[in-house]
Amino acid sequence: MKKLFISIVSGTIILFIWNAISWMVLPFHSNSLQNLPQGAIDPQVLQNIPQPGVFHSPGLPAEETPEAWQQLIKESKRGPVVSLMVVLPKGVDPLSPQKFLSSLLLNLLMVIMAIILIRLAQIESYTRRVAFFVVLSLLIATLYVAQMIWFGFPLYYTFANVIDPVVSWTLIGLVLGKTL
Repeated sequence: MKKLFISIVSGTIILFIWNAISWMVLPFHSNSLQNLPQGAIDPQVLQNIPQPGVFHSPGLPAEETPEAWQQLIKESKRGPVVSLMVVLPKGVDPLSPQKFLSSLLLNLLMVIMAIILIRLAQIESYTRRVAFFVVLSLLIATLYVAQMIWFGFPLYYTFANVIDPVVSWTLIGLVLGKTL
């Protein structure tokens, strides 16, 4: 039980610290996000969005008809296309303590689930445990590649997001491979 507790705490700390370093110290995330030019979005447009949401343009057709979908395809090919834009009309504190606590709790949950998976697999050797976490990291990373395919995220943005799970879960595997 003590080894399990140490594994959970260690994995959670590794994940949390890596994410902090990745986003706050290393440049690849800040370099992968581009600011919209000042005034690029008409303030009146934003005022017409009453609640938080994820928006895109051109929007999905209101009617499920072949003609409506053909129009969407035509508009999408013509451009411009906004794949995903998150709008928070009331604003948000980007570095609130609640965000850090929520992230820490999510990290804890992720580590617990990974430990459950590796326990179910009954992997005994250190090398295979590390390999398990490396493969898990690659599985997580493919989610970002899928978003690149479907939403048109640039390669540099996708690469920055793929690095996080690969590095963090490999580090976790190196530690938890010994402690589990």
